[in-house]
Amino acid sequence: MSYTYSINFESRRKYFYNFLFMALFTDFLIIGLITFVYKLSFDIWMKILLMLFLWTLIIYILPLIFLHINYMRYNKGSKLMIEDTLVKFYFKRRKIDFSITDVTYISINMSVTLFEKRIRWFFWDELFYYKIHLKNGSSILITCFLCDDLLKHFPNVEIRRKKQIFPKVLSAALL
Repeated sequence: MSYTYSINFESRRKYFYNFLFMALFTDFLIIGLITFVYKLSFDIWMKILLMLFLWTLIIYILPLIFLHINYMRYNKGSKLMIEDTLVKFYFKRRKIDFSITDVTYISINMSVTLFEKRIRWFFWDELFYYKIHLKNGSSILITCFLCDDLLKHFPNVEIRRKKQIFPKVLSAALL
């Protein structure tokens, strides 16, 4: 059976737009509740609104944008094709072919809460990336934007789970 993965709107919606919408929706919900419960002057209401949006920007939106750019930098325009035991990875005008048997191990870099299977408090708790290590010493980086169920194609490969507080990509995609 053949599978083809590329970054599309659905994956970006799942890992980017949903979080952005939830952060802004929560702000508007809090402002609505404060307005409904308390009779505040316009000046105080605007100060609360400004502080809430500033808090959301610093704590949620800027890290969200940073991780989105970080992940897209490595997999934008990439395509992953898996046909039985043959894998083709198209990356920045390069094509890498390898067999599933050429894979030494796959490391999954994820947040601490995802690693420990706890409740997720921040949006980056859902983000992760795979690094496929090949026998020839090279490695291939696959973010969750490109393919978030990669392990089903590599059933007999060693999996190494790594936890990070903030799962940003630190190294080059192809070493």
